[in-house]
This record gives sequence, C-alpha cells and structure tokens, in this order.
Amino acid sequence: MIDVALLLAALLGRPAGIVSTIYDIGGIDMVCLIEYESQYNDRACRREAKGGESWGLFQLWSKYHEQHRDDLLLHVVAGASFWASCLEKGRGNIAVSYSWYNSWDPRKSIAKGREVERLRDNLALYIYRHLR
Repeated sequence: MIDVALLLAALLGRPAGIVSTIYDIGGIDMVCLIEYESQYNDRACRREAKGGESWGLFQLWSKYHEQHRDDLLLHVVAGASFWASCLEKGRGNIAVSYSWYNSWDPRKSIAKGREVERLRDNLALYIYRHLR
C-alpha cells in the first residue's frame, strides 16, 4: 500500500521528505496549511506592511514569532505549535482556525481559511477514493 504522505507529495508536486515530516507531525491539515502559506518553499519571505517579515514554510511573522531561519526543524516545531494553538481556538474547524492563524481573528481571514479547508477536503477525498 502506498504511503499517504508520499501520495500527498506527489499530488502537490512537493518534496516527499518535508511533506512526510509535516504529515507525521500535523496530518493532512498542516500539509494543506503549508501548501497555502509557502508552497513548501522553506525560504519564502514576505515583507509585511506593518513591519517585519513573514518567513519560512509556515510564514511566521517576525513581529510575533521567533525566527529560526537557520534551523528548519525548530521552524517546524514553532509553526506546528502555533497552528495547534489556532486549532484549539477554532475548536478544530479548519477555516476558523486558519483565520486565527492568519489574522488573529476568527472571521477576518475566513475566506482564505475556507480555501485551506477546501484543499484539505479535496485531497482527503482523493486519498480515500484511491486507497480503499
């Protein structure tokens, strides 16, 4: 049987090693979060209008998050921890949790959250149909 993480990496066209690591830590939800945030570019960087930069796989904003630019594993731990806290605030609802993640507000980024949720649902359905 094919490994789910490898199938996700192939479907997304992303590096299998990092997708597998992310899947092992945070499941398909976190795989989709990172696809939406950085498309698995671990050096992705965006200057924020309100100062600082959003950086890395998780696009963590330097204004609020310690930056681990030279240690991918620490970056993943920090991002996974922040995502877990947002999932808790959103009570497991991906769209609401993403809105917390992106804007620290349950409604401000809900449309983007629904995009992450839709990606997750589409990938999960594909996996279900092809691996049963």
